[in-house]
Amino acid sequence: MLQRAIVNEHLPHAYLFVGPEGIGKKLTALTLAKTINCEEGKEDCCDTCLSCRKIGDANHPDVSVIGPEGQFIRIDKIRELQRSLSYRPFEGRKRVCILDGADQMKAEGANALLKTLEEPPPSTLLLLLASERERLLPTIVSRCQQLTFTRLPMDQMVGELTTRHAIGETEARTVAALAQGSLGSALQMLDHEVWERRVEIIQGLMDLRGQRVHKAFTLAQSLVDFGENLPLVFLVMISWYRDLILWNEGRGFEGLINQDLREEVRRGGGRMSRRSLIRCIEAVNETSKALRRNANRLLAMEHLLLQLR
Repeated sequence: MLQRAIVNEHLPHAYLFVGPEGIGKKLTALTLAKTINCEEGKEDCCDTCLSCRKIGDANHPDVSVIGPEGQFIRIDKIRELQRSLSYRPFEGRKRVCILDGADQMKAEGANALLKTLEEPPPSTLLLLLASERERLLPTIVSRCQQLTFTRLPMDQMVGELTTRHAIGETEARTVAALAQGSLGSALQMLDHEVWERRVEIIQGLMDLRGQRVHKAFTLAQSLVDFGENLPLVFLVMISWYRDLILWNEGRGFEGLINQDLREEVRRGGGRMSRRSLIRCIEAVNETSKALRRNANRLLAMEHLLLQLR
């Protein structure tokens, strides 16, 4: 669809790419920017000309990427973007600006961006990347052409992981299932100690029941130390409770994510009802949302683990 729009010269002034993190929205946006400004290709970028290489190295004067600094995209970055878009392209056919994490703008930044979307400068293309459409102003969404990105198929994920990392297919399938179709999350997990400490995290969840309250606080502190990688910890937690639900439903070991923890699943499955397990998953999801809204990490994790206990 994007290739047809380029060939027919029917590109809108703004796209909104919506979908989970780590499934290729930014890669697609950069490839689109390359293709528009490529010196050789028409329907796809050559990836070898000077323009493509500059965009790949993040030093093309007509292509910029803006993302959150901390929790939000700063208002001064939006204003800087507006100033740059007022000029004609220096080298390329179009000026392209990629807002990575567009759903992480505060109200003042979103309202400032809205003015640009209402009166877009000529020869410009805005690419907004978001994981949660509902966090964007409806007026911004309505002024963009939307593309929805879905999670990657399991076999494609496994193929990528075994190619990029020296791991076997069984391990790759576990990581792919944990990442829930997000290749970016899977690669991040393999490069971080979350994967190495996965069994330790699950064991901590198993030990919560029947322990004193201070044990929950101790575990909360150890998990908070993962910092920006807490979303990966939440994926591990959800995978555990999901596996217990499958076991309780009589599925046996079929479809388990944590295939290497079959004995633990068998022992833990009968200790909690289906309703309780679903409530645990909901609590993890609510905590994940709270942290995206800039909640205090330690307090949020302590509250979560008290719920899980």
